[in-house]
Amino acid sequence: MNPSAPIWFVYALWLLLIVYLSVSAIAAKPDTERHLVQSFGLLFAMIAAFLLPRLSLFSFVNFAPVGPVATGLGLALAVLGAAFLAWARQCLGTNWSQTVSAKQVHELVTTGRIA
Repeated sequence: MNPSAPIWFVYALWLLLIVYLSVSAIAAKPDTERHLVQSFGLLFAMIAAFLLPRLSLFSFVNFAPVGPVATGLGLALAVLGAAFLAWARQCLGTNWSQTVSAKQVHELVTTGRIA
C-alpha cells in the first residue's frame, strides 16, 4: 500500500464532512446573533490543517508509515469519529450550527434519536 494513501483517505473524509456539514447548515435555524470571528477562526483552522504539514518549517513532523495494524486502527477510528459527528448532527436537526450559538426558537435536544 502506498504510505500516503491513508493520509489522503483521511483528508478526503474530512472534505466530505465539511461539504456535508455546510450543505446541512442551510436548513438550520438562524442564530440569535452573528459569530463572524468564530466562523473565520474555524475556516482558518481548517485551511491551516491542510497547509501546515506541507511547509518546510514542519519537516520535522514524521509522516512515516506505521505498521498495517496501527494504520488500520487509525483509519477505523477516523471513520467512527466521522460517523459519530454525522449522527450527532442529524440528532440536533435544525438546532445544529458550526459555531456554538443560541438559535431562534431554540429547543433542547435530550435524545439520540434522529429528528
